[in-house]
Order: sequence, then structure tokens, then C-alpha cells
Amino acid sequence: MNQGNDFVYGLKTSQPKKPLQSVEEITDECISGCMLGSVKANASAKTMAALETTNPVVRRVLADSVPNCIEMAYEISLYQNKHHYYQVPQLAPQDMQQMLTMYAPSQVNQQMPNNNNNIPQ
Repeated sequence: MNQGNDFVYGLKTSQPKKPLQSVEEITDECISGCMLGSVKANASAKTMAALETTNPVVRRVLADSVPNCIEMAYEISLYQNKHHYYQVPQLAPQDMQQMLTMYAPSQVNQQMPNNNNNIPQ
């Protein structure tokens, strides 16, 4: 695909989504959404299959195809984002700052309890 790699952040108002009533209502948004879901599902399925495969050649073929699925999903999401089908929300600056300062740092010198007493040696 010949397009930029920049996502558009922020939500744009649009018409509420409603169920499709006929085949004529199928749009590029519907098709690209199905494609994205399919590529994501395939990446997960290939990963799970590779983890269960005992033949090293088949396992390598499956594992090597997962990055291709990831790239395809990224390109489809870029296409959808460009056409405002796949919107990425942008938090307000005060919300982002609140999330960054929400948790206190942990105490470094505090030790975890030793629960290895029940493990047979």
C-alpha cells in the first residue's frame, strides 16, 4: 500500500451504526472490518498452532507467517483509520497526566515472603 504510516488520533462524530438490512448496504467499512478481524484471528490461530506443532519445519513455517499477519493487520488498520472507520481516541492532557501519576512507586527494600517451605527437595 502506498500511504503514510501516521494514525489520526481523536474521535469524529458520525451517524449511529445500525444493522445492515440488505446486501446493497455492504460498504468498504464492512469489508475492511471483516478483513481486519480475520487477519487478527489468523495471527492468533497460527501462533497457537505453532506452539502445538511437533514437526520443527511445520512449526517454523507457521511461526514465520505470523509477522506477515501482523503487517497486514497494521496496513488494514491504517486504511480504516485514514477513512475514519477505525478511530483512535485521544485522551485530554489532564487525563493522561492523571493516569501517569495514579500509582505510587514500590518500596525497593521490602522483601517478598519466602513461600518455598512447602516445595519438596
